[in-house]
Amino acid sequence: MRRPLRPHDAGWAVHKANAEERGEVLHTDRMEVMDNEARMETHAIIDRANSPGLRVDLLDTSAFRSLSRTQLSTLFRDGHNPAVSSLTLAELLCHLDERVGNRDQYESFRYRRDQLTKALSIAMLPDPMSLVRSRDDPVVELIIIEAALESLGESRSIAEYYGRRIQTGDESFISARDCAELARQTLSREQNRYVQSCNEIIKSITDAGADRDLASRDEAGLNHLVESSLETIASELPNGHHPELSEPNHLRCQLYVHIGYLVHRIAAGIVRNGRGYNPAMNDSTDSLLCLHLRLDREDLFVTGDRRLAETIQSVISAHDKCFPQKATKCGVQLLPEYKESRQI
Repeated sequence: MRRPLRPHDAGWAVHKANAEERGEVLHTDRMEVMDNEARMETHAIIDRANSPGLRVDLLDTSAFRSLSRTQLSTLFRDGHNPAVSSLTLAELLCHLDERVGNRDQYESFRYRRDQLTKALSIAMLPDPMSLVRSRDDPVVELIIIEAALESLGESRSIAEYYGRRIQTGDESFISARDCAELARQTLSREQNRYVQSCNEIIKSITDAGADRDLASRDEAGLNHLVESSLETIASELPNGHHPELSEPNHLRCQLYVHIGYLVHRIAAGIVRNGRGYNPAMNDSTDSLLCLHLRLDREDLFVTGDRRLAETIQSVISAHDKCFPQKATKCGVQLLPEYKESRQI
């Protein structure tokens, strides 16, 4: 899909006039309000494939919601590269029409709107699911998320927002309501797939009788389960889909933390509940966010969820103990420690 025309592109004036005649609202280019240096930095963060060594502070849902707009802007200005996944934003879009505490519908919308539009001041990362999903799967692409947030920032009520049409291509539009519904369908599909993947791993563990000694299993044992699951994932990747993942080391670097999260959560669940353990659907988003973490890139996963931080750290520790010559570069940090280290 080609990106939409931007205000600085040739043909923008005619494009905007035609859209206004049709009663359509075009999203504006948020880069235009930044100075050239900040604009170049933002493009560099988003285009990570061209800057493999660039460190990004990936904020999960809890961290993104907890940090104020001022704090995010300060982080960005100080060169710490805070970023949020389009997956997180899609999740928050699903709850846009829900009440917040004792707030009325109007105040609830303003609160959720202001939470979401904070993302326009930092980097937004593309959907990580494309690494392990077929290209035929419908997803809420980053270009749609960005357009939705810009349209959301111009709306005063949920009814006004849902009445807007969002630009997804040069001449393509989707209603804001349909965008939210697509986000719900995407996340629901991924929750079901998460449970299915967990159940397959649980079955392979229990069929081999490996569940009996999970409580005493060391890092080497857990790492063996991760490596076995990686082989299974690799064999199930669609033919021709992301051919670079066919290279074993690239596959491990890109998918290890994601698969490790699954295995470590399952191991903890089986130890706690035995063979009756049922994976929680709500863990699916955390699992997918781990796809943003590569073993060979110095990204930092920031979360307010202590259990999530401990799980990711246990995955990293198990890997580094088994492969000391290939020490992991990515890391995880709880939000309070992150704020202290960044002096915000």
